[in-house]
Amino acid sequence: MELVKNLSFNELYKKIFGKNVRFISDCKFFPNFDIIMKVNDISIAKNNEILIKGKTKSNKALSIGSNMHNLQFEIV
Repeated sequence: MELVKNLSFNELYKKIFGKNVRFISDCKFFPNFDIIMKVNDISIAKNNEILIKGKTKSNKALSIGSNMHNLQFEIV
């Protein structure tokens, strides 16, 4: 598992765009966050947070912000 915050936008884009990725976090707002999705867009918000967008296997659209506490990922 790699921490999202340790990578630049370009590094993250090269590693995860178009791939099935598992994201986990121990964020207070989303305890036990653990999701797998195919990443189809990565952008930078006005507050300089990286936004990662994709769809789950059940076709649910998700957007994950890189400022989520302890956000980690792995290619699956």
